[in-house]
Amino acid sequence: MSGLFTATVNSLISVALMTIQFRDLQLATAAAYILTDHGLIIGLIHQGAAMSHGKTILSPGQLEHFGCRVHDKALTVTGLDPYFVTPMVSGCHGHPVRATLCPTRPPNDQELSDSSIPHVDLTSPHAWDPSCLDSVPADEWFLQQDKPSTMMGSSHWTPWAT
Repeated sequence: MSGLFTATVNSLISVALMTIQFRDLQLATAAAYILTDHGLIIGLIHQGAAMSHGKTILSPGQLEHFGCRVHDKALTVTGLDPYFVTPMVSGCHGHPVRATLCPTRPPNDQELSDSSIPHVDLTSPHAWDPSCLDSVPADEWFLQQDKPSTMMGSSHWTPWAT
């Protein structure tokens, strides 16, 4: 079996990215050959939105729910982290990988069977319901937050009535 693992269609989904909307995407289980600053890994992606031409969309919430720490900040803001390809997912069972546009490719048969290349689950193989991350803070939460002070810099704009 070369490249992607068998595309297991679980359901059809719609995804909106910026102003682009993709409809009726299939969910697939796939493997990706990923280069990190600590070497190569085979990333195992379950329930990724399979797009045309072998691309996929990963949900940051799905990655976080499985235990990955998603960092969506520029390297100039965050500095270096122990395993990274920016923008990155870090801390996912010790093997962070890039979370947005990630330069990956399907692994070949030799790479899949090479025991020196770690196989890292990036998402859970079990069914995932995005609504598990839904939450609505109570109105009181907003009122209990400290008013911004130096966070706004030297701007003359004040979001709070004085």
